[in-house]
Amino acid sequence: NLQASNVTINSADIGWTPNDTASNSWQIAYDTSGFALGNGTRTVTTNNPYTITGLNSNTAYDVYVREICGPNDTSNFIGPVTFNTPCVAKAVPYVQDFSGGFPNCWSRSNSNDIFVTTNCSGNSTNHLQIDGVSGVMAETPKVDVSGLSSVTVSWNFRQGDDSNCGNNPESFDNIDVDYWNGSQWVNIRNYDGGSAPNSFTIDSAVITQGLTDEFKLRFNMISGSGQGFDNFNFDVVTVKEGPACVQAQNLRTESLYADSADVSWTSGPTGSSWTVAYDTSGFSLGNGTRVTVTDTMYTITGLNPNTQYDFYVRENCSGDTTSFAGPLTFTTSCPPLSAMMLPYYEDFESFSGTYTGSAQFCSKNGANWEYSSTS
Repeated sequence: NLQASNVTINSADIGWTPNDTASNSWQIAYDTSGFALGNGTRTVTTNNPYTITGLNSNTAYDVYVREICGPNDTSNFIGPVTFNTPCVAKAVPYVQDFSGGFPNCWSRSNSNDIFVTTNCSGNSTNHLQIDGVSGVMAETPKVDVSGLSSVTVSWNFRQGDDSNCGNNPESFDNIDVDYWNGSQWVNIRNYDGGSAPNSFTIDSAVITQGLTDEFKLRFNMISGSGQGFDNFNFDVVTVKEGPACVQAQNLRTESLYADSADVSWTSGPTGSSWTVAYDTSGFSLGNGTRVTVTDTMYTITGLNPNTQYDFYVRENCSGDTTSFAGPLTFTTSCPPLSAMMLPYYEDFESFSGTYTGSAQFCSKNGANWEYSSTS
């Protein structure tokens, strides 16, 4: 029961189950995968498990173990157990194309549905093609972004529907672009057959959370037709230091009222104040109302009931500002009904067909009052 665990770029723990409970000494032989037992490194230890150190990164190793029962009395070697040390985290800027084939230190679920090909229209060099099959994925190596306040990630991509690009994915073919924040995957983008472009297009995102030495990207088919002909194509994946002043993200409404709205957003790492711009939906950013605030939540007042509005947010840093993020569109609620004398009764028997009173009616979905009579 020979096992390798806790494998790092330069070490690994090797454990086993002894055959002789009275024995407390073992000989370990190890080297790069495929070595002959007459070669390699040998060491005697009384530790189980034993930590092998001084290994090279991105390398496959074989390990054998035999029991030392007494002077000139040893068992046969068991093994090998084979393991691979991971790659050293890449430095920024990290730029990877596919001109040399599937990149060293990348990983993929299989090579049948994720492979490097060439001559896709609009891109004469090699690129990565991912079939529309659920569960297939490709991952970059780790990139050390610790110490940065933001990173910008980008990729060049298109869907198929051309010679050597594959067919266009269906609307139910969905692929996620995620990043690893040190503890879990976080989604950046989702594309389907209806949203992916038909020619190579660069997309990018700025990330400010989860910036560790374990940062990496994943291209993950979360749903697919199961056909190997519905394809997404990727090229030139980049991770680099992001801007010092980062645009606000996740614009949202917290509460909506007839004459006001509580809005909020997620700030970048260096923002000290924010400019909120708002007006009725469709307004130009050169117009509207602007206000500067020092909190990531703001109550917009003086609004009209049952009215659609847009709002934008701009991050203000020391000596710098971002472009406006948004718009986020919201609709204020209906006004409260006026007080009515109770009890109220109307049977419409003497209704003239014309209503002359004052009626308050507010519907976000639209509605009509109809009156009809029967003999």
